[in-house]
Amino acid sequence: MTVRIKICGLRPGDDLSFADSPWVSHVGFVFVPASRRYVAPESVRNMVAQLEGRAEAVGVFAGAGAEAVRAALARSGIRVAQLHGDEGPEVCDALREAGVQVWKSLSVAPSGEDAQALAARIETFAPHVDALLLDAAPPKSAPASVSGGHGRPFDWRVLPTAIGMVRTRTVLPPLWVAGGIHSGNVGDLLSVFEPDGIDVSSGVETGGRKDPRRIQALCNELAVRASCGAARSAQEAEQFVRQHEPRTVTSEEAIP
Repeated sequence: MTVRIKICGLRPGDDLSFADSPWVSHVGFVFVPASRRYVAPESVRNMVAQLEGRAEAVGVFAGAGAEAVRAALARSGIRVAQLHGDEGPEVCDALREAGVQVWKSLSVAPSGEDAQALAARIETFAPHVDALLLDAAPPKSAPASVSGGHGRPFDWRVLPTAIGMVRTRTVLPPLWVAGGIHSGNVGDLLSVFEPDGIDVSSGVETGGRKDPRRIQALCNELAVRASCGAARSAQEAEQFVRQHEPRTVTSEEAIP
């Protein structure tokens, strides 16, 4: 499976050259006023147009009603809403009925998260969204409406158990993981659990702005792991063929 990347928290003036990478599938703009990465929806319309055919733009919201989300998306030209607040399944349904693709973020405790409780929350939202994002819960010092982008991971070891529980009961949408991911630790995540995608922000920043070199380093790390995985799969396939290829019968063995 190819792990995709969403680069989140873009602001006007940021270099979008990374959007040409085959690993980058989504780019996020934060429409949460309390966030230090906040941008006005109308201010990113040109950037969204530049992404057309390269990566899908995503608008990030927290606690906004369905109508407010739709209005902001219309001003920005974005078609995907990522909900980071206390929005319930009914808000997700209302947006999807209006033609909006919906991602719902679920906060995961940095440590000690109960796998069964996480599985129950995932199962609640799975039928109502187009993707689920599992993100580290914010620190207590964070503003109430800023639930993401704090640059700290959660204990990824809870994921195989929680996701395994849900998969026995319901069909899952694409699963994304966020929270303090960067080129130096993405391998640790993938050794524990391989999501459909990873959502990164502070892990690819320098001085509070997106750094194309750090983004490239992350892409390179995924490329290396994919190459190693492909090589390992090829070796396993070759070994399987050798083990199961028909054995030549000698003339002596053929005599009854």
